[in-house]
Parts: sequence; structure tokens; C-alpha cells
Amino acid sequence: MKSKATTLGKQGAIERLRDDLVSQIRCGELKPDMPIRSAADLSTLYGISYPTVHRILTDLVQEGLIYRIQGRGTYVARRNAEPAAANPVVGVFMRSAGDLFGPLFSHLSNALQSAGLLCMASDPQTDMFTQSPEACLDDVLKSKPSALIVEGMAPFPFSALKKREADIPNLVFIHMMQTELHFDADAILSDFERGGYLAARHLLELGHRRLAVEIYGAPDGTTTEWQHSRDRLRGCLQACREHGVPDGDVAVLDAKQGSAPVRALLKSPARPTAVVASTDFEASKLMAVVQATKLRIPEDVSIVGCFNTSWCERLSPPLTSVSIREEVIARRAVACVLERLRDPDAPSVRMLLEPALVARGSTAAPALSRARCGV
Repeated sequence: MKSKATTLGKQGAIERLRDDLVSQIRCGELKPDMPIRSAADLSTLYGISYPTVHRILTDLVQEGLIYRIQGRGTYVARRNAEPAAANPVVGVFMRSAGDLFGPLFSHLSNALQSAGLLCMASDPQTDMFTQSPEACLDDVLKSKPSALIVEGMAPFPFSALKKREADIPNLVFIHMMQTELHFDADAILSDFERGGYLAARHLLELGHRRLAVEIYGAPDGTTTEWQHSRDRLRGCLQACREHGVPDGDVAVLDAKQGSAPVRALLKSPARPTAVVASTDFEASKLMAVVQATKLRIPEDVSIVGCFNTSWCERLSPPLTSVSIREEVIARRAVACVLERLRDPDAPSVRMLLEPALVARGSTAAPALSRARCGV
């Protein structure tokens, strides 16, 4: 049994930790946006259990003194002199690392901070090794956020989110693979159909008439990957029709079937001179297959990716890609949150944001002669 002295000692350490952090923030010793020690370091320094330190930090987040960035650390809030009501907490449920999601999360956290909103983030891909996605969401909701931003591509069962919908104020979806929502929520969506149109139009205006479009998964409409691919394929076909290329002349590849169908198509008499890939990562694999068949990029085969990740500049040649414009998505999402905070009864907003094509070295006009390609 623990002694009373030990219990009082730990209680004193808890109060001292809280008082130290609050006083250092109030007096300016810890300045806005300055990182504070990790929960593990504070646990060792003050002799308090990790869960207790985590609870203290969570309380300070709710009071508007600090904010968390998942996977990075805890920082001093900019408006720490104001009451918590002046710094509403916004929950963010999204993947925050990697070439695809890192830039969007960075733009979103910066936009929230610039608007004076505190970010309580959970990364379901990182945290799922220790707890379920549902538990990750519950952790965010424990902070009683004034709004919740959910990345629609996150590995989260939407049926579970639907069950919690009544308890979630001001729900905003961003960066959705699918464009069909069954929630009473704001949605900031990437217009993948328009992205496919821009990619194909770029190639057609360069003079290509034999195009292939890569989808992801069977066209059964049951996966988010297919819904994204379906929209993009529709846009590609629309651009082709406008340039006199019928649907039947456009080859469709399934990324899930691997490289064999690609190699076969590249060796066929109807070899495409340009391919619209499903993602930048899949485009990098297509480039490897093309180069392995002794064809040149872009002289013999032009390739366009999707998402404009940092992959693009690292490839040789650099990859032309369709940008979803993460900074715009982030700004619009925060604008929706602010509007919801002003008027919670406002009707839901659904935005399809215009993507942008970023041309690089992987696309060019088709070669005048194909004889040297062995076709």
C-alpha cells in the first residue's frame, strides 16, 4: 500500500508541473510556437507517470495554452493570454506523414494556427499500431473540439463515423477519394474528373492520339480507389472525345494487375504514346517498365501522374502531374470551420476544387518516327 507521504509527494509534483508550464507560458519564458518538452521527458523530470503527464498536457490544450501536432510535438499557443473560448479546439483526423499526406497536414495545421484555432490531431495510420481507428477518433473527441476535420482517405470505417455523427459538431471532410457523401457535413473535395480531363487534354494538345489510362481496382464501384479512378477516367474520356478520339481507342490499365499487361501493351502494334497514371507512385512504376522495354520517356511514351508529390522531382525525367493544390484545400477547410463556428445552422457546403497540371519533363510531343521503337 502506498504511503500518504508518497501520495502527497506525487500530487505535489503534478501541481508543480502544471504550475511550471503555466507560469513559463504566461511570463513569456516559453514563447508562442516554441516546443515544450515531450511527455516522456516531463514524466522522467517530475517523477510522474506518462498517462498523468499526458492528461495535464491535454488539459492545457483545452485551456488554449498549448497545441499538439501529431508526430511532431507540443507547442505554445499563440494567443495564450486569451481564454480557451477564444481559441476553439479543432480536431483533425488524418494521416500526417509521407509524400502524399504530409504537405496537406502541414498546410492545414498552419492555416488553423493562423486563424487562431488550436489543433488536436490524430494520425490513424501511425496510431493504429497501438489502438483502433475508432479509439483514435475517440481520443480526438475527448478534447471536445468545436469542429472536426476528417481526411476522407484515412483508414477509417465510415460506418463507425456515421454512428458518432450526432456527437461531432461541425464536421468537415477534405481530400476525398470519393465524391459521394452520406453525411450532413461540409466537404472540400478534389475534382478528380477535372484532373483527368486536364491530364488528357495536355497530352492531346501535344499531339498524342493513342492514350492509355490507368485505373486502380476493378470497376465495381465498391472501393474508394475505384471511385477516384472512375472520376478521373471519365474526365480523360471527355477530353479525348473533344479531340476526336473515341472511347474505344483509349486503353484502360488496372494498376492492381501489375506490370505484365503494361509490357504487353507496350509491345503491341497499338502501343499508346502517352499514359495517364493513377498516382505518382504508380507512374514511377510505369516509367520503370517503359524504360526496361528500351523505350524513351517522353520521346516514345509520355506519362502523367496524379497528386504532384515530391516523387515527381526525384524521378528521371521529372514527372508531369496533376496537383490537388493542398494549400487551397487547407484554406477552404479552415474557412468552413470558421463559418460553422459563426453560424452552426448554416447549410452544408460541398466544394469541388479545381486541380492544376504541373508540366515537367515526362511529357512531350510524340516522336515523328516510331520505326526505331521496333513497333
